[in-house]
Amino acid sequence: MDYGNPRSPPQSYLDALRCIDMARLRLLADEPPGDPARAVQSMVTAHSADVGFTDLVIWEQLSLAQEYYIPPNHSYEVFIREAAASPIVQWREGLLDIRHHAAGQIVVVPPYRAAYFRTFGPGKNLHLSVAPGLLARAADHEHEDARVRLRSCFGEHDDIIAGLGRVLLDYARLGGTPSRAFIESASVALAVRLLERFADGRPSSRRVLTPGQLARIDDYLQARMDQPASLQEMAQVVDLGPQAFHRAFKAATGDAPMRYAMQLRMRFARDLVEGTTRPIGDIASATGFSELAHFTNTFRRHWGIAPTRLRNG
Repeated sequence: MDYGNPRSPPQSYLDALRCIDMARLRLLADEPPGDPARAVQSMVTAHSADVGFTDLVIWEQLSLAQEYYIPPNHSYEVFIREAAASPIVQWREGLLDIRHHAAGQIVVVPPYRAAYFRTFGPGKNLHLSVAPGLLARAADHEHEDARVRLRSCFGEHDDIIAGLGRVLLDYARLGGTPSRAFIESASVALAVRLLERFADGRPSSRRVLTPGQLARIDDYLQARMDQPASLQEMAQVVDLGPQAFHRAFKAATGDAPMRYAMQLRMRFARDLVEGTTRPIGDIASATGFSELAHFTNTFRRHWGIAPTRLRNG
């Protein structure tokens, strides 16, 4: 079998595992969360970004027969297949799954987790990126109970979820000035239905930060990229002591909070190096480094290349 050919479905779990570059997937898991559409940007045919409502981002993808290494995202990712059935391999949260993905079937991927998908035929998918805060509002929880979350699933159907998602995408396509009242009301209705169908009510055996708390940590770090955050400061954002916060953060993300914060700063630094003409010294200051040499050494350790060499090709 040609494991590099995405048009050849594997005949066994062993064959499927041979297809997956686990080292690449582990590296991908270290990336900070970002735009869920970035891994398949060239295949996105419609997107609600222009509407300006970020609690529920909706987009449509015309997919090709190939493999996708999906970086972690801030949101729950809900995929609804709109094309005919096709074989698919997926690896998420340490589980391998091989099956036919039929029209109307729903996949739910929790936030802050990298994933792998391999498709074996052209397809069309509707994507819903659901912010944890939207689920909390839909559940009318003032304190974001840890059980206000969606379970990971593959292959279930729900015509109401698919219909509401399609209506919202069609509304975003209309152009002009959209009604925020319409978008918010329809989004809450969709979130309510997601919780009705896919809420994960399992009690946690250990203290884990909720998706909403993780989102607040992300917002806090993003707002102060120009200065390093301490463990104490991050813990205060979610009203925990430093040690309890460290354990709860690592239980939720698999990563230590200080390492995670550095990953965010290094991703921001790389975006500035590649996407702007700002002097490297200014970028060092903008990402919380008082000394250029310290910034350069940290950047090189993280990305394997010095910032000046990356910019100059």
